[in-house]
Amino acid sequence: MLGAATAFVIFAGHFVMARHAYAGGFIGADLAALRYAVPGLVFLPLIWRWGWRDLAGIGWSRAMVLTLLSGSPYGAAFLTGLQFAPTAHGAVINPGLTLVSGALLGWLWLGESFTWGRAAGAMAAVVGLGLVGWHGLSSIGEQVWIGDCIFFVTGLAWGYYTALLRRWSIDPLRGLAVVSVLSLVLLPPYLAWRGTELWALPGTALLAQGAYHGLLHALLAMLLYMRSVSIAGAARTTAMTPLVPTLATLLAIPFLGEWPDALQWAGVAAVSLGMVLTTLRA
Repeated sequence: MLGAATAFVIFAGHFVMARHAYAGGFIGADLAALRYAVPGLVFLPLIWRWGWRDLAGIGWSRAMVLTLLSGSPYGAAFLTGLQFAPTAHGAVINPGLTLVSGALLGWLWLGESFTWGRAAGAMAAVVGLGLVGWHGLSSIGEQVWIGDCIFFVTGLAWGYYTALLRRWSIDPLRGLAVVSVLSLVLLPPYLAWRGTELWALPGTALLAQGAYHGLLHALLAMLLYMRSVSIAGAARTTAMTPLVPTLATLLAIPFLGEWPDALQWAGVAAVSLGMVLTTLRA
């Protein structure tokens, strides 16, 4: 479980890294390009080996749907949301909506039992999302609500992506590889639009953000997570997901100076409780 814990720490840290990057002149599209370029180039030889004709057995139509839901379009949208809303909002709303939508789609699509634990977890998550969302609306002058709306959409998208992986019986490694490689398609137009501004950013910042988002977050953490699922099982691995909103919120205090108020803390606690409850079998 050490690998899973490491993965979730990295997942939490990427919220803080993104918020820090915006203070240095980055935008969401920059971080999305760095996030998908590295794993895309790493997985390119594997896709070549597995076959281009059917994209590693997944198929072009399914691969494009998965890329839209979890690839560079998703990443650019989610990371842009962090330009408007504080870390605690992104760390609560995005995984919270993923939890709720994933549980509902698993029940409706896959015939998974909607246990008391899942029902209670979903209800707790909805309460937490409502608390954080209310905080965003009360900060309307600061445009926090824009980021919250983006997190709402991207959270649903990731839950839909997760359900499709199960519905289509797609190997997670092949799914990650295909999404990463197809995300490279948007790299040339992005560089034509934003390349001059990107290369004008400090080299140390580019290396730091590229290493974190591209190597640690999009590659190492994802591989550690999938490895943990295969060894320890999905239930034990996902039981650690409350680390993400809690740790991201805590890290934002010393590194970003973002102090959550009581309403935000209550939202973090409710969503974290929901994540715990959804792993219960009863």
